[in-house]
Amino acid sequence: MQLRRFAALLLMTGFLAFTACSDDSGTGPDTDGDSFPTLTSDNVKTASVYYSFDSEANVHVYDLKFATVGDFGSPEFFLNDAKLADSHVMIYDSGETDFAGVTTVDAAMLGTDPESLITGDNWYTYNPQTHQLNSNGAVYVLSGANGSYLKFHIRSYSQGVFTVDYALYDATSESFGTMQTVVIDVSEGEQYFSSAAGGLITQQDWDIKMAVLPTEVPNAGTFNFPAILMNSGAGVKGAMIDDQNFADVDAAAAGNLQGEEEGAWLIGTDWFNYDQNTHRVSSKEAVYVIETTGGKRVKFQVQNYYNEQGESGYISMRYDIAG
Repeated sequence: MQLRRFAALLLMTGFLAFTACSDDSGTGPDTDGDSFPTLTSDNVKTASVYYSFDSEANVHVYDLKFATVGDFGSPEFFLNDAKLADSHVMIYDSGETDFAGVTTVDAAMLGTDPESLITGDNWYTYNPQTHQLNSNGAVYVLSGANGSYLKFHIRSYSQGVFTVDYALYDATSESFGTMQTVVIDVSEGEQYFSSAAGGLITQQDWDIKMAVLPTEVPNAGTFNFPAILMNSGAGVKGAMIDDQNFADVDAAAAGNLQGEEEGAWLIGTDWFNYDQNTHRVSSKEAVYVIETTGGKRVKFQVQNYYNEQGESGYISMRYDIAG
């Protein structure tokens, strides 16, 4: 099995497969004789990247939704509860009310909070005599849609406006950065916050997620492999075509498109080969056809995992949208 052979090589080389080498890593000429649009991700080793072929752009996925709920307009917040291919947005209550005092992340405490035991209206107290609403000061730690951590608390709420303080976690320094503040006006409807965007966003659909995927290799342990995952939860389906040149594949006519489930990925980590001599990964050059969230047919082919400086983590591909 390729992953088993790969794992043994990783153990011998100290996981050099996914660290940059000094040689060049250009994608090479388009041997099909046709020119197709291309895309290159941000570094997937730093944060997950979501891409929409419908808009032909990277998109942000929200972490938190803020809204007023019920007949009396209770101001509440909720996690993005969508399955993000291989992950969810997760949260825990730190038990602290001193924002600066929360300095670490306890990943074991993170959860999806399906019954809103943490989210919802748990952040405030209400005085029925004075009809005053006040934050209880709880500091929450979040694992966002892009896989990064942050802490936040709701400082106040008044006349349809939340004031929220947050700080992003730097995995390198193992500390939270400078506190930032976002003002969220829900007086005219739900609002969506993305820590990756650094503020409010409109909801955006995505088709593929490019990330590192923790993969258990028998008798070797767990390794982070570069992966491509479909948004099957939103109806994205796909198929692999490995017996045709990219230019010859007719995406509109491709059949047997299927969704995927966790652990049974269509693409996942199977798009690359590993060279034990150079300690580099290279594309198998299979062609994938997917049906997007918007119902379009797209074919794409991964070309590279390195940027022009030879740094790993940057997935590039060419693609073509049918019609």
